[in-house]
Amino acid sequence: MKLDQLTYFLETAKTQHIGKASRRLNVSPSAISHSIAALEEELGQVLFEKVGKSISLSATGRSFAEKIEPHLVALSRAKEECQSENVELEGIFRMAATHGLAETFLVPILTELAEEHPKLVFEYYSLRSAQVIENVARGDLDFGICFAPTASPSLVIHSLRKENLVIAVRKNHPLTKLKGHELVQSLAKYPQASPKAFVGIEVCEEHPAMVKLGIPFKPTFIYDSYEVACEAISQGLYWSLVPQLYLERETLVKLEIPGFEALTQVCAITPKGRPLPKALQRFTGTR
Repeated sequence: MKLDQLTYFLETAKTQHIGKASRRLNVSPSAISHSIAALEEELGQVLFEKVGKSISLSATGRSFAEKIEPHLVALSRAKEECQSENVELEGIFRMAATHGLAETFLVPILTELAEEHPKLVFEYYSLRSAQVIENVARGDLDFGICFAPTASPSLVIHSLRKENLVIAVRKNHPLTKLKGHELVQSLAKYPQASPKAFVGIEVCEEHPAMVKLGIPFKPTFIYDSYEVACEAISQGLYWSLVPQLYLERETLVKLEIPGFEALTQVCAITPKGRPLPKALQRFTGTR
């Protein structure tokens, strides 16, 4: 019984699909099939049962997976803790980030790692935060960066930066000439752009900070990308709650509303039980 066999079996057990397991592990489907067959022969037990064109764990397979997973996780962690950062990495590292975050939190580190580990292929996707969370939790991605994920038993969450949420408008918007209570009351006269709420995200469309100050919630434009929202704001009379980092755009300004305080955070997430190699821990700031 070899470590690779157990790794291939456990990944296939999680996905219930040899093709998906092969893509995650970056090995051929035939290598996984042969490995599982050899493991079944050694154990004298059927670990997977065929259901049409699909496979599912047998009762023995399910029990075996539950027993070996903690040990494989512990071995993987021990390896990553002891392995030198100078060991050359290879294979495919799949990652994603919420629109607009990759430039700040991924690209500078990617540039360094690409030079240090030329055999490592980085596969990147730009997604909504909810999609980043879903794909990392499912194990389809090795790493993700997003806004304010909710706690999940399938995720390890690392806070990268606290971020203020601000109400933004374009420069020279009529609202910029108002202050205090008059400003809050006047928001209802202009169209609101609002982020769409998704499962797995802490901050929804109607933020508690807005409710507290009686800021109206009547969106006429609901979006799933801050990039799109900022473009809409810069070209029209929309106002929207956005992370302050998007105010780096020269066309947007923050409305100063006394007592308004809304915090979020940018987080790095990884699948539970899949430790990052030491070199790649630069992404999480835990190196």
